[in-house]
Amino acid sequence: MPHCIIEFSNDLNTHIKETVKMVTVDIENSGLFDKRTIKTRAISIDNYLVGGTEDSFIHVTVKMLEGRSGVQKKELSQRILSSVMKLYDIENISVEIMDLHTYSYSKKEILK
Repeated sequence: MPHCIIEFSNDLNTHIKETVKMVTVDIENSGLFDKRTIKTRAISIDNYLVGGTEDSFIHVTVKMLEGRSGVQKKELSQRILSSVMKLYDIENISVEIMDLHTYSYSKKEILK
């Protein structure tokens, strides 16, 4: 945990591998998670409108199990936003931190 999903307009493919790495490092450096549990992926969006036009965008969603403070979530959000803004000179960049509820989240456990 966490799951990080980077959605981006298909015209921004050039820096996306670097973006995935940078966002992953930001999450690692937050000190909130075990590095081995971070899952980051990027999804190119082919059909989109922003304000009624095909403006470039990036939206990063970080889904994590509940229990972190509002301050921790805000700091993580700002850290990721700052990094993404360094890579892209576009107006539509956003970051969202979401709680996953422990009572409804399931995953395969690896037996050791």
